[in-house]
Amino acid sequence: MLVVGILAGGLFIYSVVLLNNIKGQEVLELKIRSGAGWDAVQSQIDNSGQVRFPILVKLCALLLQYDQNVKAGRYVFKPGSSSLDMIRKLRSGNQDPVNLVINNVTFLPQLAAKVSAKLDIDSAAFVTYVQDVSNAEQYGFTRDNFIGMFLCNTYSFFWNTSLEKFVERMHQEYEKYWTEERVIKASNKGLTPEEAIILASIVQKETNYKNEYGTVAGVYLNRIGKGMPLQADPTVKFAVGDMSIRRILNKDLSIDSPYNTYRYQGLPPGPISLPELDVIDGVLNAPQHNYLYFCAVYGSGRHAFASTYQEHLMNARTYQKALNEENIYR
Repeated sequence: MLVVGILAGGLFIYSVVLLNNIKGQEVLELKIRSGAGWDAVQSQIDNSGQVRFPILVKLCALLLQYDQNVKAGRYVFKPGSSSLDMIRKLRSGNQDPVNLVINNVTFLPQLAAKVSAKLDIDSAAFVTYVQDVSNAEQYGFTRDNFIGMFLCNTYSFFWNTSLEKFVERMHQEYEKYWTEERVIKASNKGLTPEEAIILASIVQKETNYKNEYGTVAGVYLNRIGKGMPLQADPTVKFAVGDMSIRRILNKDLSIDSPYNTYRYQGLPPGPISLPELDVIDGVLNAPQHNYLYFCAVYGSGRHAFASTYQEHLMNARTYQKALNEENIYR
């Protein structure tokens, strides 16, 4: 009986300590919300279908008293992990971070969707938070330009970061980006950091070519300097709520919106997209030139720049003719 007991004990120790308890070659991911107990953890393990013997994980949890001290977070377990490996990691609270990539954002719900897909933050709650005037003012923004604080980049977060902690971290990243040198560059262009981001958001929607960022920004800065309306088509698309429009119609130009830069002078009240960092730098380093107009060159993605309205009309007619030939009327 003693020998049998020793063998049984040895088998149990082997099973818990050494046995690979994760099936296949995929990692196992557990996401544990604040306040969750062992039952919620066990449910995830059972429903994952990736654990060979869930009962061994439970026994290990009981032995190490993890069931009485569940810690929130996101935990990733590689193939080859034993039950003991799993519980030790869960018990330590040594969670695995996630990478949040902020890019390709035009409207606030798109940013909210990216955040909620990676963090335990409700997308609707995020939208409500960013649209709250008092929250915006707390960080030195307005309700319209607050979204510009969320700079495009890749960030490492813990999955269970709270909404308030997330926003605070993004403010820190914003402050870090806006060095004294960049603030001075913006000031030399007659812009605040927030205005530089708004202008960069328009530039990004105008061109995909890095070597055009500064030139396009310079056109708008020249127009602002002369008291001319920006007449930026992307701002009209934003006002309409459809950035896929390829041709601006007269009815679009009549829309009464502060984002319609054909009707209202100066920059719109907020960004029309979240610009990439190199686009912002393109604005800050915009060269001096005499261009006041630019027009797309159909099929190239590039632009023809002009200093006079007559030159611009010739470029615009060429572009409109190409659209007509391709039967593009919207």
